[in-house]
Amino acid sequence: MFRRPAAPWRQVIPNLQTGDLIFFKGHGWFSKGVELLTGGVWSHVAMVIEAQDIYPNLPKDQLLLWESTTYPGHDVDNNPSHIDMQEGAMLVELEQRLKLYFVNWNYKVLSARYLHVDRTEEFRNGIAEFVRDPEIRAAEYPKFSPLLWYYLRERYLTARTDKTFFCSELVAATYQAAGLLPPDPSCTSYCPRDFSENGFVPRLLRAEFGEEVFMGPDS
Repeated sequence: MFRRPAAPWRQVIPNLQTGDLIFFKGHGWFSKGVELLTGGVWSHVAMVIEAQDIYPNLPKDQLLLWESTTYPGHDVDNNPSHIDMQEGAMLVELEQRLKLYFVNWNYKVLSARYLHVDRTEEFRNGIAEFVRDPEIRAAEYPKFSPLLWYYLRERYLTARTDKTFFCSELVAATYQAAGLLPPDPSCTSYCPRDFSENGFVPRLLRAEFGEEVFMGPDS
């Protein structure tokens, strides 16, 4: 399926910046269902964020991963309720997280997609305010059972109002907070495919997404 070469993931991540994306191809039944339902090759998407955009006391070169997931994670927030998350929206250390995906969870291929945009103070502050919002940080992952109904209803009809996020919904909502995406359609109408090379999202800023850079395990 993937014919382009994959670089070792540790060689790719130093070039990432706030707003760049990472795509994942899972191997479980839920991941396969997402790919089949949405017509894409990726079942999960997450956003890279430079740590100092959110917490100025963190190291200058530290990168974080902002994702809504069913995998547990150690959130970098000092709030005790966020430290050991079981699912939902979480902000985790990027390098440690990708190591888990490749080594512990046996993922074979990921891809990074650079966002080419003027990262203004307004852009970064919009993301920071959204990520630090207590209501967003408490957001849960939607239940598996109504996945098909959620996708069909919210992509073509109307959005749900409860504060839960699938992975692509969290990415879309974060971009909306940064002024990159318009508020309509709702963040709940987006799926991972929309942010990939095979999809399209309506951008308000002078921004472009680059080609996907495939990442494999370390050699």
